[in-house]
Amino acid sequence: MLSVRPGITSPASVIYRNEETLLQGSGFMDDYLKTILPNKLRLDQLYVRNKSIFTDLDVVAMTALTLLPLLRRTTLDQRWLFGGPFYLFFRRNFSWFLIDMFVTAFAVGISGVVWRLSAIINLGWQNYLLMSFAIAFFVSLINILLGLNRVNWRSASPIYVVDLAVSIGITMVVLYGVTRIWLTEPWLPFSLIWLIGITMMVGLVLVRYRDRLLSGLANRWLLLRGPKSSFAERILVVGAGSLAEMTIWLLQRSAYASIFGIIGMVDDDARKRNMESYGVRVLGSTKNIPELVEKYQVGLIFFAIANGSKQDRDRITKLCEATGAKIAVIPDLVKVLERSIKKITTQETS
Repeated sequence: MLSVRPGITSPASVIYRNEETLLQGSGFMDDYLKTILPNKLRLDQLYVRNKSIFTDLDVVAMTALTLLPLLRRTTLDQRWLFGGPFYLFFRRNFSWFLIDMFVTAFAVGISGVVWRLSAIINLGWQNYLLMSFAIAFFVSLINILLGLNRVNWRSASPIYVVDLAVSIGITMVVLYGVTRIWLTEPWLPFSLIWLIGITMMVGLVLVRYRDRLLSGLANRWLLLRGPKSSFAERILVVGAGSLAEMTIWLLQRSAYASIFGIIGMVDDDARKRNMESYGVRVLGSTKNIPELVEKYQVGLIFFAIANGSKQDRDRITKLCEATGAKIAVIPDLVKVLERSIKKITTQETS
């Protein structure tokens, strides 16, 4: 709390603006020390960890609103202080609008250059900027209607690419319709609009899935360079079943995706050899663990085998321990879920 300068208001000041009404009775000091003070400290610590210019704007706005006589005694949810309208608008909508504006301007520009290689077209810089702004605004509006502004793109499913395609498709149809209605002859040919749409699609997908694309490229580079690469901590996943897939999925979408690099999986099922899951390939069987650890200088082994006899698990564990790498045994979450489902089904049946 002492790491930031004091101000005229704070989340705790807004939530406890009527603190004097709570400090009543003979035991008011106990209530203050046990309930009010710890909660005020918690709110101030939350502010310090999440402070930004947008959070400050939300706190100032909520302070002004709660001073109104009609709202003075209204209970205010703390989410409006740490994720209020200013924060949501600038972080979810305005920031993506600026990014989409840049992508749109690039898409229109590169499409115009490609078009000029075969035909003459001169939009003028005013029309170029106006069209880029209009397309970006319309795409952002449709994205809001589709709920894409609430998507955490670091861990987003690829299915959202379809939603982006729908948003761009509607925008291009509207753009073509506008050029047909407002002008006697369309000043943008259909093929040029189609080219702009394709270029925009590629750009919007790249900027939204950039973290996962970069992680995937880094993993590929790690495999190509082998021990020469100094990228991240190398991980070898033992197993290629559902538990291993869940492990890879969680790691690729976590905050540690840029710190660790999965070099591959090993599995004794010959049918899975060279198969890929989430961009990670099965490099061999468990017998190849020492060889792979030495070749890629693996520092961490994820033991993600859900099935198998105790004898096989002990054998594989000894192979992993002999490499000198750190071993992390992944809990079998799949079996836990299956047991929970069976338990719920049994209770419903009974």
